[in-house]
Amino acid sequence: MKISIAMCTYNGARFLPGQLDSIANQSRPPDELVICDDGSVDETITILSAFCSDCFFPTSVYRNEINIGSTKNFEKAISLCKGEIIALSDQDDVWLPDKLRQIETVFKNYPDVGYVFSDAEVVNERIEPVGYSLWVSNNFTKKLQHRFVRGKAFDTLLRSNVVTGATMAFRSSLRRFILPIPSSWRHDAWIAFVLSVVSKAFIFPRLLIKYRQHSQQQIGTSRETLRKKVYRAFLKDRGFYEAEVARWSIALKHLSNPLLFNDINSRVMTALRNKIQHMKNRATISCNGFFGMRTIFLELLSGRYHRYSHGWKSVVEDITRLMKLCINK
Repeated sequence: MKISIAMCTYNGARFLPGQLDSIANQSRPPDELVICDDGSVDETITILSAFCSDCFFPTSVYRNEINIGSTKNFEKAISLCKGEIIALSDQDDVWLPDKLRQIETVFKNYPDVGYVFSDAEVVNERIEPVGYSLWVSNNFTKKLQHRFVRGKAFDTLLRSNVVTGATMAFRSSLRRFILPIPSSWRHDAWIAFVLSVVSKAFIFPRLLIKYRQHSQQQIGTSRETLRKKVYRAFLKDRGFYEAEVARWSIALKHLSNPLLFNDINSRVMTALRNKIQHMKNRATISCNGFFGMRTIFLELLSGRYHRYSHGWKSVVEDITRLMKLCINK
């Protein structure tokens, strides 16, 4: 079984050497490392060139002439991988030495598993633990973990993404289902969601990487205070939910392709349509207090808040947004 690593870089010189060293020090080395750089203007390319010249396993670096963004850059890196397993890598983390060996063991022992992902130790710039794990930060609770184990990955991901690409690996035979990756989606959310429809997931409760947090990263994680959660809820306006409708509509269209998903479960399609309708209804909440509360009540009565959003938390968000709209009217 050959393992490829798909890594994306962009102005990552500050932390890139640590990640490259952790890959080189894997107890089970990769069979290839494919790196796509998105037009770095710092010392990233110099660091990559030096690493490739001394590396004992095949390494390829592809440099984009123009910046295409992280989602499309990962799409490119994934498309260039030749191994049977593709592990995704950011440029600023540190992998524990047995990460690839653990991944390989799962894919060998469970042929029906299509993708795996793990928990991670959240650390600061100096690789010092900050006191919580990635799953804690993502609110991937024991209850949700059990849902994944019981084959409810699709239902869980329909509510929100709990999979971080830096901890993820999947079978390249499933690549045809996920490419191309829509620009409006984060690559890890798209891959996990689509693969949850066509395969099984395996979750590692173990910490297999050190997930570095720093001021320059594009997407990070943190434990939010109640005040920050309330503030973030205030930022969700009609445009936010309309963008969600557009994003999930792309997923519906993709899964409707009979050439790829000719035997897809009808329950999956029904749930996805209900998710889109739920987001449409949340988008229509306006400054009209009566009709706004009516929409919220009907969504709550239908159970869609709990199946496709975050339950009572989302109800409170919408009531708060309705009050804000009425006050500002």
